[in-house]
Amino acid sequence: MKKLLLLAAVTLTCVGAYAQGTVNFASAAGGVNAPMTNSPSGARVLTSDNIYAMLYVGPANTANASALSTNGVGGGAFLVGGVGAGYFSGGSRTIEGFAGGTTVTVQVRAWRLSAGATYEATGGNGVLNLPGEGHSNLIQVTLASGLSTPPNLTGLTGFSVAPVVVPEPSSIALGLLGLGALTLIRRRK
Repeated sequence: MKKLLLLAAVTLTCVGAYAQGTVNFASAAGGVNAPMTNSPSGARVLTSDNIYAMLYVGPANTANASALSTNGVGGGAFLVGGVGAGYFSGGSRTIEGFAGGTTVTVQVRAWRLSAGATYEATGGNGVLNLPGEGHSNLIQVTLASGLSTPPNLTGLTGFSVAPVVVPEPSSIALGLLGLGALTLIRRRK
């Protein structure tokens, strides 16, 4: 009886592992050509720009990008520009909670490491391009099951990653000069 229960548990575990869908997390693969660019220059992102991309997923036909999540997406973030300027190739990603054959809504979100350690740290929610972040359009993907070839992110379009707003040294110096003048005037009174 114990052996039968153990066999049943192992079988369910194996079936559960293969019940999860997969997708190819890449911006340049069969039918996909979606390079990321730096805004406002329009130049393609290089590895040295330290921009990371992450896959966000939700149920099919999700229209609200802020409802998408990275929960259940295996593999984590991927550095953009390593396989060619503006492109990333994060490979096959397992999407837990969605079986193969299920259609899901996905979005690629990217951020500058200088804006925060994660996309959420930039203040982004996938709706607005805030300083240091950017996001793709929402697309529908039917996940592969088992050992099938993961589908590409067909329909994904390129997007820009907004620059981080950093005050120029001359602006800081002018502000300090004004503060010093106000302090001097106040002391004289």
